[in-house]
Amino acid sequence: VDIVKSLGRYSRNEDMPHEKISLHEVIDDTLLMLYYQYKNRIEIIKKYQVKEPFVFANEGQLHQVAMNLIINAIQAIPDKGEIIIETKKVGEKLQMSIKDSGIGIKDNVLKNIFDPFFTTKDPGEGTGLGLSISKKIIQEHNGSIQVESMLQKGTTFVIQLPIVTEK
Repeated sequence: VDIVKSLGRYSRNEDMPHEKISLHEVIDDTLLMLYYQYKNRIEIIKKYQVKEPFVFANEGQLHQVAMNLIINAIQAIPDKGEIIIETKKVGEKLQMSIKDSGIGIKDNVLKNIFDPFFTTKDPGEGTGLGLSISKKIIQEHNGSIQVESMLQKGTTFVIQLPIVTEK
C-alpha cells in the first residue's frame, strides 16, 4: 500500500496547478506522442461533439490518464483495428469514451483491472498500476471512470469530469 501511495504521489505532478484545460488538446497531444505505436495499423476515429471541452484539472495528470487508456487500447489490438475517441456533454459533465476493437477483457479479469499491481501482461511487460492510478486521478478530479468489455469485440472506457462553468 505504501508503494502504491508513493508511486501515486510521484505520478501526480503536485507542482502543476489545477487550471482550465481542453480535454481535446490532452487527447490530441497524447495521440501525437503515441503515433508510432499505432500508425499503419490502427485507425483513430475522433468524434468530438463538444465545442468547448474545458475541465478544471491538473493537465499532467489528465495526460497520464489519457496515455494509460490509449496505450492499453493500442496494446489490446493484436493486428489491425480501430480506436474511437468520443467526447460529449452529459448533464453538467464532460464525457470521454475510448473504445477499441481489440481482444476484450474476460469477466473474471474485468472486476480486478483497477486493483494496484493487477496485470494480465507477461512479467516485465507492465506494472499493473496504470489503471489504478488513472482511477485515483479521475476520482480526485470529482469524476468517474467505468469500463465495458466483450471478448473479441473490444473494450470501452468512459470517463466523466465536471465541466468548467464560468462564474
